[in-house]
Amino acid sequence: MAAIFSLITTASAEPLKLNARRQIETGKGKGDWQEERKVLDWEGTKTALIVCDMWDRHWCQGATERVGEMAPRMNEVVKAARAKGVFIIHAPSDTMKFYEGMVQRKRAQEAKKAVPPVELKRWCSLDPAKEAPLPIDDSDGGCDDEPRCKEGPPWPWTRQIATIEVADVDAVTDSAEAYNLLEERGITNVIVM
Repeated sequence: MAAIFSLITTASAEPLKLNARRQIETGKGKGDWQEERKVLDWEGTKTALIVCDMWDRHWCQGATERVGEMAPRMNEVVKAARAKGVFIIHAPSDTMKFYEGMVQRKRAQEAKKAVPPVELKRWCSLDPAKEAPLPIDDSDGGCDDEPRCKEGPPWPWTRQIATIEVADVDAVTDSAEAYNLLEERGITNVIVM
């Protein structure tokens, strides 16, 4: 099941009104999907938006170009969410060295440790015994270039793309520190972009 959220900007600060859309498989294993839509009302201060792996460069040139095209609009959404009290967590995997010493990085490192209900792993693959297949083919790792780009390591990314602002009130992490931040702040709703 996939969920896609879009922020509806309104004059009121509370609650957030979000258009939620998800794909539901019509029959287990059939590969046919049906869209379901609804509007969610979420309190801004109980919501976090996690910006995931919007790197400055990708191993695939096409993916790097797509990130560059998406980033300006994503930055607008991040700014609108932040203005409504949403806590922003930037999660550009494997780039924490770039953020060393920054207040946003320290905020994540210093968050009170929390015990999650299940073990948080660095990487989790789809579990076909518990989860339906994705409604997309992701076997190419995000590369649709011809010829296919050479996949790393070494990975070319060094930070999050600069187009997406990391504000002083945000946090930066690529680990279970994100869970600590969510628990510490009483976050009950999470949007991943």
